[in-house]
Amino acid sequence: MSTDFANPAPRRARRTDAAALAELEALCFGEPWSLTSLDAELAPDHGRGWIIEVGGQLAAALVGYQLFEELHIHRVAVRPALRQRGLGRQLLDHALQEARDTGAQVALLELRADNAAAIALYRTAGFQVYGNRRRYYSDGTDALLMQKALS
Repeated sequence: MSTDFANPAPRRARRTDAAALAELEALCFGEPWSLTSLDAELAPDHGRGWIIEVGGQLAAALVGYQLFEELHIHRVAVRPALRQRGLGRQLLDHALQEARDTGAQVALLELRADNAAAIALYRTAGFQVYGNRRRYYSDGTDALLMQKALS
């Protein structure tokens, strides 16, 4: 895949993107979500997902859902060869703005306490830690709970 690109625009993910999302998950996470889980997350009744494509391939994705005034962010994944180019932040900003536009008041997420890059991304976007879940992940790593007011 070419890594030369100029500001690719996010678009809403569709259920037909689930296979490409599963491939990206396998590249990015030690415990990737299954194709079935990703397909369910993109169901039109509650799912929220946005992707960025580069060179005809899925480069980055954000998956979550909006429940009334809360945006729940589940996953942000960026293809390893395309990291540190602002794609994750672009998706995050896009998702937060769309959530605001549809009445969300807060964005919530949880992430591995040892994921320094993701913690830095969320902190620079204005998220704050409000709690943790001890030994949440299968390897015993804690999960941090973060939130950002959207109003």
